[in-house]
Amino acid sequence: MNPDGRSERIQHSVMLGPVSVITSKHDAQMMLEDRLRQMNVCQAPRRAPLQFDAFFREWQRTTSPVLRPATRRFYDEKAHSHLLPYFGARRLTDIGTLDIQVFLNQKALKYSRSGLQHMKATLSRLFADAVAWSYVRDNPVRNVRLPNARLAPPQPYLTPEQVRQLVFALREPYRTIVLTAVLTGLRPSELFGLYWTDLDFEKQTMQIIRSYYMGEFGLPKTNKSKRTLLMPAVLSKALENHRERSKRKTSELVFSTRQGKPIDPSRVLKQGVYPVLEELKMPRVGWRAFRHTVATLLQHLGVSVKVAQDQLGHSNPTTTLAIYTHALPEAQKAAVSLLAAQLFPDVPKLGLNAGKLREQLL
Repeated sequence: MNPDGRSERIQHSVMLGPVSVITSKHDAQMMLEDRLRQMNVCQAPRRAPLQFDAFFREWQRTTSPVLRPATRRFYDEKAHSHLLPYFGARRLTDIGTLDIQVFLNQKALKYSRSGLQHMKATLSRLFADAVAWSYVRDNPVRNVRLPNARLAPPQPYLTPEQVRQLVFALREPYRTIVLTAVLTGLRPSELFGLYWTDLDFEKQTMQIIRSYYMGEFGLPKTNKSKRTLLMPAVLSKALENHRERSKRKTSELVFSTRQGKPIDPSRVLKQGVYPVLEELKMPRVGWRAFRHTVATLLQHLGVSVKVAQDQLGHSNPTTTLAIYTHALPEAQKAAVSLLAAQLFPDVPKLGLNAGKLREQLL
């Protein structure tokens, strides 16, 4: 099928294998018939073949109205940074599982496993839609395996003392913005999509019913992200003071520019948070680190994973526990000390040092 829609017959030459393996004409004929049988099975006619870059442009136009802005940006970044430079000039029908495996193997030399997973997920989504739209018959990503790659650096988080130092050192309105983030675990899209009408100061609750991302208002990330959170007294008071200072109407955004427009989350970090972190000699953390901090501190306080999941708006509790929750150093130290006391209860009483204890154990 030519790009203009006209069909054309082409005589193909296919190598079945080496004669050292296919030892007779009969074996070759059987292999050829098996290939022809697969080709002649009644299937829906495929559409005219497209190059990968042309298909991606069509895919963008078709899926743009149904994807969230953040999801759209995720796929665009992966495609333009990695997929289009590698596959752009190739036809969809010429890209197989082996081609994608080689592509990921090469990327594994430079990128972490999570980065490879993102590239694979983008390719899988593209080819899944290509199958649905009859451009290809099968999704070649299905049998691709992620190669071994370097581990991504651990996501930073703040200790309770670091949270207090940061909040007290910030100037307004950055102090109230960060305080809201570290007491609620809101995503930046949820934080900067808050309206005053979403807050109930009598009940001390806030409704998460919308998001703001890349200049667009929309629904929260998932159904689980639409939730009602309690405002502790310290946060409720801080937000009331912020409302008095900003003198905003009740129908306007909680955090906005002087013109009443939504704030760019990255500008808050660059202008208000990063300089203070540098002065305090703390790691440069951002919105995701604040969510990791909330999950970690809740776990340290003995809060159940289910409660933490609902607070952060995760669809799966595994995400909360395996990705967002970290062990505080002091908690690990206490746990190991408790284990040692359980295994060797008489050692502290005897006053043995580590060397003597090692000698006794040996």
